[in-house]
Amino acid sequence: MTYPLYLIHDVVGAAILGALMRAGVPYLLSVVIVGVTMIAASWLIAIEAEPRIRLLLDHTIVRYRLKTA
Repeated sequence: MTYPLYLIHDVVGAAILGALMRAGVPYLLSVVIVGVTMIAASWLIAIEAEPRIRLLLDHTIVRYRLKTA
């Protein structure tokens, strides 16, 4: 779960933090909201998206190998 967090925290987290700050949410509360949101999003990516993408790539690689064999 750490790799999805690494990938999304910088851009997405900064965008959410900026939006919350512009909306007048206090800094510490904004940081907590962003932290919880990024952890939840990375968990969803690791649990839902990664296995599906891995399966799709596995099928694609197998089909490619069958064509070239």
